Amino acid sequence: MPACSIVQCGAKKGKKQPHLTLHRFPRNEILRRRWLETVGEKNINPRHKELYLCSLHFEDNCFNRTLDVARLRDNVIPTIFQMSKTKRAAVLCETGNIEKIYIPSMPTVLPSLRLSKALHEKSVQEYEIRNLKEKLGKSRLKIKRLNEKIRRQNKKIGS
Repeated sequence: MPACSIVQCGAKKGKKQPHLTLHRFPRNEILRRRWLETVGEKNINPRHKELYLCSLHFEDNCFNRTLDVARLRDNVIPTIFQMSKTKRAAVLCETGNIEKIYIPSMPTVLPSLRLSKALHEKSVQEYEIRNLKEKLGKSRLKIKRLNEKIRRQNKKIGS
């Protein structure tokens, strides 16, 4: 089973994280190089034959979600990364309405990890609510069918 190729992540899709999706590095050489520059080759697990990034490293607007399938839009670049303790010392934070983290080795501005976690948790909760509503509807239908079956059996016994 594939896992995220970033050393500090290694997330796998499973029962604990059903919302998580894994995405292969692009075959387009130019886009692949941009992904490698953004991620940093030293942050990639060398034991992985195929390179994958999990959905935790992309913003929500990077996905095209149709029919419960999350696909990356064309030419998107991963932007969200957790940092090790040694790397955090080198980070400069800018406070304001939106916190941003600047990492010298990466050319892009990254959103605050706290903000991305909150958005991620919100999408997980929405997913769970949708699933629970589905289960509730199925349970109500099952109860209705069983009550009908009992009514028919009582009618049969009474006749």
